[in-house]
Amino acid sequence: MKREAKKLLFLLGAMVLCSGCAGKEAPVAENQAETAVETTESAAPEAEDEAAEVTEETEQPEVTDSTADSGEQAEAEADQETESDNMSARDLFADFVMGKGAAGVADDCYLATVMTTLTFDGGAAFTVQDIKELLEKDNELLAGKNPEISYAPLSFKDKKLYALQLYYEADVENVTELLILSEDAGELKIIFAGDSWSRRYISVNENGIIHDDGSNGAGSHVYEIYAPDASLTYHKVSSVDEEYYGFEFWDENGPNEALNETMKEAGEGNADATEIVYYKEDIDGKSYYYYLGDSITQEMVDYIDGIAAKHNFKFDGKATADEAREAYEKQLGVEDIVSNEKEPQWKKLG
Repeated sequence: MKREAKKLLFLLGAMVLCSGCAGKEAPVAENQAETAVETTESAAPEAEDEAAEVTEETEQPEVTDSTADSGEQAEAEADQETESDNMSARDLFADFVMGKGAAGVADDCYLATVMTTLTFDGGAAFTVQDIKELLEKDNELLAGKNPEISYAPLSFKDKKLYALQLYYEADVENVTELLILSEDAGELKIIFAGDSWSRRYISVNENGIIHDDGSNGAGSHVYEIYAPDASLTYHKVSSVDEEYYGFEFWDENGPNEALNETMKEAGEGNADATEIVYYKEDIDGKSYYYYLGDSITQEMVDYIDGIAAKHNFKFDGKATADEAREAYEKQLGVEDIVSNEKEPQWKKLG
């Protein structure tokens, strides 16, 4: 109410000035001003009482147009800073898949490519277009083909991990190239590369665990698992070579004669032994051997182990392999996610 009185005095004062400018007599305005002052002052005590009551109830600070404007400006600036932070945090990978950036290659990038001889030199950088050109140059089946590109964020601890997949429908054989990328310290790097086709299927779960299953024939299969450690370096958790009767085990030195002869002799001497499936599982640099089958009895175990002993060969047993694998999973810190079958949320590019 006091402010209203001041405004009224200001307006009356302005009328005095305007009257003077217009050549009218000032005393009339002065009289009006005096009357207005008397009226305002007589009303002031009541207004002050009302104002005191309102102040006691609310105690709200006075907000002016200027403070409101400055508050809105500060809020806008804060929003811009947040958006800028989000842009910088986002999206080295988003820029990469949109063709606006390149990804370097980690020095310890794990290469599990077989269908292609694609290699990434550590320290080099590639755009998505570069990778497409490398694949098409490397494999003539892919030349001139436009791949379907998909990408997905992965959930691995508190790390930034992403998957990129290029799927080619070629004339002879469809091929998929799978890349895993990490973002750390403002750098985007390729840390894993693998491929698949009709006889080999490679997949990644939502946590970045890679399963790589392949077939060498009706009774010969390979199952491999890859996982990153806390520093985002990929390791082969397990590699299982599965062979049925009539097939053979091979390694870097050639055929495993002792094991192959055990399988052959056991099957020839007992028809039930032809239903036994034999395994070699490599875990953390060591090989474990075991066999499984519906027809296994203690008598069958004694029979096969006896033949193996004649060839100076000994089976470890699946329980021993399981124990070693589980220990290695814990060492890598992936024991809770390695068997997760849930796929990531793939999105197609374009």
